[in-house]
Amino acid sequence: MDNIAWFKKHCPPDLGMTFVDQEIEEKEKALDIISSKLSKQVMSNYGSFVQAMTEIHQLGVDLQTSAMVCKDGRANLQQAKQELIQRVIVILAEHRRRQMYKHILENLTDIRKLMSLSDELKRKLEEGDYPRAIELFLECSSSLNDLRQFTAVQELGNSLQKQYNLIQEKLDVSLIQTLRSFNQLNYERILVAYRLLGQSGRVMEKMKKHFLETVSTSTKNLVNAHVLMSEANAGKFDDLKKLKFKELCSALKEEHFLSCLMSILEALSDLMWVHYQITEWHQHIEAEGKLEETRKYFNDISNGLKEFKKALWDDMQRKVSIMLEASFLSSFKIDQFLKVLDAVYQFIEIGEQFSEADAYNLRNSMKLRSKNYFDNFHKSQFENLCTMLENEMWAKCPVQRNFTIEDLKEFGGLSGGSLIKKSKEKMNVFPSFRTSGNPFAKGFKKDVDDEDDVEEEEDPNELELRADVVEEPGEVKKKNKAEEGGPLVASATISLIRFIGKYLQMMKVLQPINYEIFVGVTQLVDYYIWVVYSFFTDDVEPPMGVPISNKLRNNLARLQRQFLTASPGGEHYVAKSVRLPTLNSMVGANDPKNLWGLSSRTVGIESLGFLADSVLAFKKHLQHLLPKAKDKSIVDFYDQSVEIVPDLIKYMYYSFASHVTNVSFKLNSS
Repeated sequence: MDNIAWFKKHCPPDLGMTFVDQEIEEKEKALDIISSKLSKQVMSNYGSFVQAMTEIHQLGVDLQTSAMVCKDGRANLQQAKQELIQRVIVILAEHRRRQMYKHILENLTDIRKLMSLSDELKRKLEEGDYPRAIELFLECSSSLNDLRQFTAVQELGNSLQKQYNLIQEKLDVSLIQTLRSFNQLNYERILVAYRLLGQSGRVMEKMKKHFLETVSTSTKNLVNAHVLMSEANAGKFDDLKKLKFKELCSALKEEHFLSCLMSILEALSDLMWVHYQITEWHQHIEAEGKLEETRKYFNDISNGLKEFKKALWDDMQRKVSIMLEASFLSSFKIDQFLKVLDAVYQFIEIGEQFSEADAYNLRNSMKLRSKNYFDNFHKSQFENLCTMLENEMWAKCPVQRNFTIEDLKEFGGLSGGSLIKKSKEKMNVFPSFRTSGNPFAKGFKKDVDDEDDVEEEEDPNELELRADVVEEPGEVKKKNKAEEGGPLVASATISLIRFIGKYLQMMKVLQPINYEIFVGVTQLVDYYIWVVYSFFTDDVEPPMGVPISNKLRNNLARLQRQFLTASPGGEHYVAKSVRLPTLNSMVGANDPKNLWGLSSRTVGIESLGFLADSVLAFKKHLQHLLPKAKDKSIVDFYDQSVEIVPDLIKYMYYSFASHVTNVSFKLNSS
């Protein structure tokens, strides 16, 4: 509380000047007393005061000194601080530089590693190790993301992208090469590579596409190449390239057809062999303990290949069928046609084992063409036989003493049972590819290459068998050892037996129509028997007095109806399709001076016996070639046409004797 406030609080209500003056006087007296006491007190303590002032002055001096010391300290401290900061900065700068160099070194190491990986990638790519190349590519791609700031790395990234494109391109090319010539290691690498690229689902699609494209391109290129072999087409390469496959096949010349067909069958069989090897590899892999993911991936491809087999086989059938449709099979020689049949049916066997499905389309196509060819061939054989019989002099053909049908090339495999073996045995053909190679690459091609030589070169024995030994008036025929000891047989008989040999070969190959071919054999045999009978029997009807069995009489009546009547006589009826020959006038069968052609007549009649023996020799082979349901037809043929020959020979001799002497003979029942 200040003085004024205190005064206001203690002043009386009736304040006046008197009171104020009194208060001022009292206060002044108190002030004088206090000042007096203070002065006394001061004076009594002056020495202490002086001393204290001295101390205060000294304290001021000390304070100034302290201030100077502090100022200097601050200056020194500031200087020390500045020096310390600079050293730290240098140290930090050096550390930072070191860290930067270390980082650069790491980057350079990574870049060098990246370049090393890139070089290894190229090397693995050249070696065909695609899985490792893709792993290296993925590793390089991962490292590139951390080094994108470097220009050199960016260029390396562009190069790496090109390497990736090259990997895909080479992978596709290698897949195509592997599907042309299977290699287990390369195939497994390719599959793993596609899986690493994330293209597992496209592998099967690529394989299907390649197989189908190979069927199309290889067949077309092969036909095109053979079409260009013709001089007329040599300068039409560009025009031929525009043609479709069917049109190219139509432009193929007959002389080049067989070699072209063999080449196509070889190419298609090679394709099936590759597919078989791939499937076999997958089956082997399934038995191994692969990882679940890898095993599932391989199994999916394996299942896709199995499902694709039938589609691939159907496409192959279409190509071969188109080629056969556009060919001139009807104009082929029998040897050529048999080679075509043998090749196509072996191809069908390979394809059916490959696809595990019947080749309905190709078999039906071959059956139709075989039927048409055989009908034309059979008619031509009748005409050829008729011409031979008209020109036949019925002189003994010079053959060896022990001559049989096995000496003829058409029956070369008869004793070894090859006809039976080939018609009955069926085995898995693909394992033989591994040991013997493609069957169309060796044996068939050799046959095609040697075909012209075989046609142009005549077998010396064949020329000898074909030779007609004609005894001209005034000449003495020289006899050799073969003529003296061999069977009595005419050259026309040998030709007929060779015809039958061709028919048996056709039966072996043409199983769908082998019964029709068998009927053709029976017709040829019946035809020959009837012609010889009509040539050397003066009366077609049995003369009076010459005994004849009911069986022989009935069969002669059957032959008469078959070849002389105008009405059809069942499946063996041939009267409308063939003509009957006339006996060569030079034989002199009606000339008494020539003993009614006794020598020629004897050869003709005895040739029936040789024919019957020859037909009996291959009876078992007919039974094996024909289905069991046709056994009765075989029995009927031998009973009606073959087993009657001995009786027919006797009858013809007695008939001739009866005609010459006009004497009736009676035969003992024995």
